[in-house]
Amino acid sequence: MVIVHTNGLHSMSVQFCYCYSAPPDAIQLSNAQLFPATMEHPQTAFSFGVLDHFHQLTLSSKKPLHDYHDSLVKLTDPAFPQDIPV
Repeated sequence: MVIVHTNGLHSMSVQFCYCYSAPPDAIQLSNAQLFPATMEHPQTAFSFGVLDHFHQLTLSSKKPLHDYHDSLVKLTDPAFPQDIPV
């Protein structure tokens, strides 16, 4: 799973609970302060911190999402940003 946070994009292994009474994957992620990109079988999640950071940045600077994404990619791998998967 790819986790997007204020310090870049991170590939992490995530184990969901599949017990009888376990909530859906999306709810489990939100309980861990992560917002899933999709509700069914999420492969990408955004930390609540990055969502708040982006919200505050767009309110004050009016920068588009594409520019914010580019900055996160460059934080992840400044030497080879083109190698970060989309």
